Amino acid sequence: MARFPFAGTWFDGQNAVVPSGTITVYLEGTTTLATAYESKTGAALTNSQTTTNDSGRYRFWIDNGDYAITQFFRIIGTKAGFANLDEDSIPVILSSA
Repeated sequence: MARFPFAGTWFDGQNAVVPSGTITVYLEGTTTLATAYESKTGAALTNSQTTTNDSGRYRFWIDNGDYAITQFFRIIGTKAGFANLDEDSIPVILSSA
């Protein structure tokens, strides 16, 4: 089994980064929480959530022992005062190695 990282930056409608936003990882096209991890060897994220840093960056890992290469993911970002981030059909597992 191997873990694959996904990283991104959340920008608001004025192209400014969104710091301290909550990013939640779901299975593609659903609101079913995915099992996502904090690092290559770390624990599963509580409620499949991570937080953006001061630069709006976030990162999580998906394990190919949990999902097939054909599984895609959805991320939703929330923070009061900002429009939600909603990205769907995200590939994370890029090989079966």
